[in-house]
This record gives sequence, structure tokens and C-alpha cells, in this order.
Amino acid sequence: MNTKTFYFPEDQEALRFAGPKKKAEENLAALRLLEELEASGLPATPAQQEALIRYTGWGNTAVYKHAADELDGMLDIPTLNALKASMLNAITPAWRSSEPFGKAFIRSSMLG
Repeated sequence: MNTKTFYFPEDQEALRFAGPKKKAEENLAALRLLEELEASGLPATPAQQEALIRYTGWGNTAVYKHAADELDGMLDIPTLNALKASMLNAITPAWRSSEPFGKAFIRSSMLG
């Protein structure tokens, strides 16, 4: 695997996070993009990396409730259960609770 160091953009203003609904939208967009990257086998472009770094995890039910319906149809049961379990301990991001997602997320965001 050929990896490339990822650098955050100089304009950090774009990295500011909004409220629960916006976080849910950005998390869902990152998950959809991750599925596309995994299916294609292609590395994430710099623009795609910027979308992937917007993923914040679910932290609490306020973010999750805005995405619950789509997540139920998007994720398999073990991954969905890991995501829900991560909300009990918001200090641990969801991707750490779900090894397959975590490995894919890290791989896709670091390849280039």
C-alpha cells in the first residue's frame, strides 16, 4: 500500500463543526464516500480527504437521531451496534469501536 501523509488545509475555518444536525449530515456524507472508495479501491483525493475529516463520530444521541433512519439502512447490524455502543462512551470515537470501519476509514483518508 502506497500511503501519503495527510495535511490539514491551511484554512482551518472550514474545519469548524456545527450543531448536531450538521454533524450528522457530514458524518453520513463521510460514510457514503467511504463506501464509494472501498468499492472502487481508489485512494481518497485531497477533496475527498477533506470530506472524510469532517467525520466526528456520534458522541451522543443528539447527533445520532438526525441520522438514525439512514444509518439503519446503510450499516450492517454489528457495525450499527458498535456505533450505538460508542454513544455510551463519547470519549471513544465510533470508528474505534468498529474495527472494520476504523481500518477502512484510516486507510481511505491516508491514501493519496
